[in-house]
Amino acid sequence: MRWEQVPLLPSALDTYVAEVRSLYVNGDCLVARFRALSFSEVTAWFVSRWMSEEYELFRLLFESQAFRDAFPQLQVPAGLDRVPGGLARESVLMLDGYLAQILVHGGAYTTFQGSAARAKELATAAVDAVTGRRFEDFEVHVSESPWTGWFCDIAWDQTIVILNRRDAEVTVICATDTD
Repeated sequence: MRWEQVPLLPSALDTYVAEVRSLYVNGDCLVARFRALSFSEVTAWFVSRWMSEEYELFRLLFESQAFRDAFPQLQVPAGLDRVPGGLARESVLMLDGYLAQILVHGGAYTTFQGSAARAKELATAAVDAVTGRRFEDFEVHVSESPWTGWFCDIAWDQTIVILNRRDAEVTVICATDTD
């Protein structure tokens, strides 16, 4: 497979990421989007059947040069696990709640200044910006495990992978903080 980083247009996702960054003062929150430029019919078959883990799609993305160029601070090691960081599939319909919980939980030294309802609004707007509310076209995988040395391996490690099956794009959010 061949991947390229594609620009993220200014959106509610930027607002959400900025809020996480303000909470994770000893860490960071990274986000980028990638498009699969060339892939085989076998790849298309696996992805169309919701079998991205079996195909090792995320390992292929994370080990790509496009990913390494977009996230040099991650220092992605060679020979990643079949499913990096133990990414687990979650319902795309639950993604806004997961993102809101990150805000409400806060960082190591900083708490979210808004209400839980405000966190949910920010998260819902970010999800809508990524998915366009076409939930049936998306897969979501999350991990709270540090899969590179960049993660602080305390309590605030997140990797969120949002696969747009229709457009062959993947949005990746990585966040960490430490006390």
